[in-house]
Amino acid sequence: MKTVVFAAWAGVGKTKLAEKYPGVVIDFESSKYKWGCEPSESNKGRTDRVLNPDFPSNYLTAIRSAIGTVPFICVAYFGVLQELSDMKDVVSYVVVPHVDDKDLYVQRYKDRGNQPSFYANVDEFWSHVEEANKSAGVGTIVLPRGGTLEEYLLSDANRTGAVLPKTMPKTTIFFDSDDVLMESTEPAIARYNELYGGSLCLEDFKAWGMDSCVPEGTTIEHFYEEPGFYRGFQPIPGMVDLVTRLKDQGHKLYVATSCTVNTIKDKVESLEEHYPFKWDDNEIIPISDKFVLSGDIFIDDKVTNVVHSKCTHKILVDRPWNQGEYPGVLRAKGVQELGRIIQECIAKGVSV
Repeated sequence: MKTVVFAAWAGVGKTKLAEKYPGVVIDFESSKYKWGCEPSESNKGRTDRVLNPDFPSNYLTAIRSAIGTVPFICVAYFGVLQELSDMKDVVSYVVVPHVDDKDLYVQRYKDRGNQPSFYANVDEFWSHVEEANKSAGVGTIVLPRGGTLEEYLLSDANRTGAVLPKTMPKTTIFFDSDDVLMESTEPAIARYNELYGGSLCLEDFKAWGMDSCVPEGTTIEHFYEEPGFYRGFQPIPGMVDLVTRLKDQGHKLYVATSCTVNTIKDKVESLEEHYPFKWDDNEIIPISDKFVLSGDIFIDDKVTNVVHSKCTHKILVDRPWNQGEYPGVLRAKGVQELGRIIQECIAKGVSV
């Protein structure tokens, strides 16, 4: 397979393009390789980062290993393409904004949460855009005013020789609710400490079954049966954005949650309140025997649910009560890592 490599200016839409077309586009965001931190927009421009001594060789090795596996690869704008010139089956382009879009790009950097230091010297760096606009040749793509890389690839102006698919296969994803979508253990701990004068914290719950982790003669699990208790739960920070992105991409999302007659109404209403889009009647599934569910990706924090899942990809959300190694199970430590693993699983399940 011939791969088109784009050395693209920050803000042209590389990340969104890769998220929308998994298995077709890979965005090699350099932060992970250069600084050893998660590739989030809020990390860009941080002044406390420490340079990874393996950069750029680790970055180039990762890019080289992906060439030939997907039609499109996006890489950092500076210092990459010349290092790939010896590779066969590679067509490369520099992608830059329109010269008159400087203010638009500064606003994009602000809107996506970049640190001010990331765009403080935009006047100095914009000279590269000005030069590319003036001397645009065969290997340079100058986007139209306000345009994105995706819009270019879908337009008649696309001269890369490769096209984006008009439709993408959709993935079926099952999310657990408690401690995956919604923070449910912390509220119970707070209630327990208030009632019993305790000082328990999340790390004290190292086994499944909360009552087994509290002093004898006390109980914590009964709080969940109290009317309205679930209504006080808040989403795991970052999960609403992650689920919204997946839903916007058109994937089929379901919430598979164990609940009782006393709790199902509060659970459903809490999810509908905090995840602001319409859930169809069959998309929130009250179920204890989750192993009967079949789909592409299954996400839970209970080991037995994940290990015995029939889904193709099994993801265990890291919690104190599920430590250990489990064959065939992927562990996600935090929402950013969960999002990355989901996108990797989606890409593996896509055939173009």
